[in-house]
Amino acid sequence: MVGLVAAYAGGKVDALLMRIVDLMLSFPAILVALILLSVLGKGIDKVLFALILVQWAYLRRAARGAALVERNKEYVEAATCLALPASRIVFRTCCPTACPR
Repeated sequence: MVGLVAAYAGGKVDALLMRIVDLMLSFPAILVALILLSVLGKGIDKVLFALILVQWAYLRRAARGAALVERNKEYVEAATCLALPASRIVFRTCCPTACPR
């Protein structure tokens, strides 16, 4: 959702969200995961939480790229011309094609 919102909103919102992603990507993933595990303690649930928290930035960057491509398609422009709300354009038009299941 972060990548999709950043791509559709653009401007300062996109810049801020992508700088947060860049900050997460600037640190080695395994090092951050080990630090989180030392703070959180033992347990499989904490290992999963640390791995998800470390790896989320890669998925957001890919989702933003896909959403940027979809934002420039004709059907998104048509939805904008129909004066549909931005939330509907993002979640009903861009999301199903930019983020397939």
